[in-house]
Amino acid sequence: GGSYGGGPNGSGVGVSPLDGLRIPRVIHQTWKGAEVPPRHERRVRSWREKNEAYAYRLHTDADIEARVRAHHPELLEAFGKMSGIHRADLLRYMVLYDEGGVYADIDTECVRPVDEWMANTGDFHNVGLIVGIEVVVGDRPDWKKYFDRPIQICQWSMASVPR
Repeated sequence: GGSYGGGPNGSGVGVSPLDGLRIPRVIHQTWKGAEVPPRHERRVRSWREKNEAYAYRLHTDADIEARVRAHHPELLEAFGKMSGIHRADLLRYMVLYDEGGVYADIDTECVRPVDEWMANTGDFHNVGLIVGIEVVVGDRPDWKKYFDRPIQICQWSMASVPR
């Protein structure tokens, strides 16, 4: 642990703002409707089969608007101007903020159980966010031609504690 302030008896030593929080064992995915297209069934099944201890939630396009109205009314105006894909992008962040858990695009395959993502730490203790690295440009001189930043994180699968 590090020094984060506000520790027991005011010590502030060894207390993390994440103490006691865990990434919830739930997998979130989204699709237009409740029926997953056949081309994605195998991938969806990979998340469920490799993570049997996790709850599974498939969020539909209708669920996105309902979530904005119920939990994030301050986003309604912007939401009304978004395309369908941007609305689905917004969902991944809202659901992780509201509930926590694991978000995975429906076209991604789970190749390792989520619990193994943190195998080297032995626990999800004090971990608030898990993201993957999509691109590290290294010494490539023309990187600005292809990428916005020299290091980019992926957003097609990630995990978070709530709020």
